[in-house]
Amino acid sequence: MITKRIALERPERFARAHTIPREKLEAAATAACEKLRGLAEKNGSTVFPGTCSVDKKYVFNINNNWECGMYTGCYWLAYLLTGDEFFRRVAEEQTDTYRRRIDELIGMDDHDVGFVFTPACVAQYRVTGDENARDLALRACEYFYEHSYSKEGKFIIRLWKSWDKGTGCRTMMDSLMNAPLLFWAAEQTGRAEYFDAALAHNKTTADYLIREDGSS
Repeated sequence: MITKRIALERPERFARAHTIPREKLEAAATAACEKLRGLAEKNGSTVFPGTCSVDKKYVFNINNNWECGMYTGCYWLAYLLTGDEFFRRVAEEQTDTYRRRIDELIGMDDHDVGFVFTPACVAQYRVTGDENARDLALRACEYFYEHSYSKEGKFIIRLWKSWDKGTGCRTMMDSLMNAPLLFWAAEQTGRAEYFDAALAHNKTTADYLIREDGSS
């Protein structure tokens, strides 16, 4: 078990308080759950919205883009909020689509693998204890670490090769959201290299992508 502690440097940069009325949050959550139910009933449980809308509508297709994990994650959140087994069933029916992504390397050579597997498979394991979901997330993390983390630069590589011309020498702010997959896998496996990579990426982000006022 890895027990290293992480201290936030200069926390006062992020101390500004924000308050949203509870009733507003509850109304938004209710509306979101109703929307999720309607989408699954209309489109089925194993298709996912595309990255961009077409003629102001999202086209549903196979699990193949960086937002798919967050779509599954919304169903897990809806299940946790409501206790309604409908949402759990939809989320669980999507699990095999993540196996396909790993087996066929669909979108795996990418800096957003954590976006895909943390809110989907890691969440499923945390909520239900499903070992299959845990194994999928660990397989994804291993591939992600080997292909999307720069051991020399100490950051998660932005792998948009059409933009970067395959140089593998850039990172970006939202890549920070992939670090939790590495932290979680380190806890699960005891592999210190995952923890060290996630921490190093956090430090690289803080050093180069965060301004003094806390903006990015």
